[in-house]
Amino acid sequence: MSTIFDNNWPSDLPRGIIHGDLFPDNIFFQNNKLTGVIDFYFACDEFYIFDIAICINAWCFESDNSFNITKASHLLKGYKSLKNLTEDEVQFSYYVSW
Repeated sequence: MSTIFDNNWPSDLPRGIIHGDLFPDNIFFQNNKLTGVIDFYFACDEFYIFDIAICINAWCFESDNSFNITKASHLLKGYKSLKNLTEDEVQFSYYVSW
């Protein structure tokens, strides 16, 4: 059975080495500064948008499971201050976040 993903999965999105597991328990801060990143088990060569989706899912939901658009906006703003998203990444990000 073919799915929308089988027929439309992109092959040319920007890619490189990603962490693959950027959840709060793998990131350390001290005095609001990043001090460490651990657990590189899922690190691989993949679409950058996957790490963004993982971060949004891990960092932008509240304890009541509500989505915090402000956190997501800040996360994306910070990311885009270092690297712009392509139009294809923006369009595909919806599917990656599922």
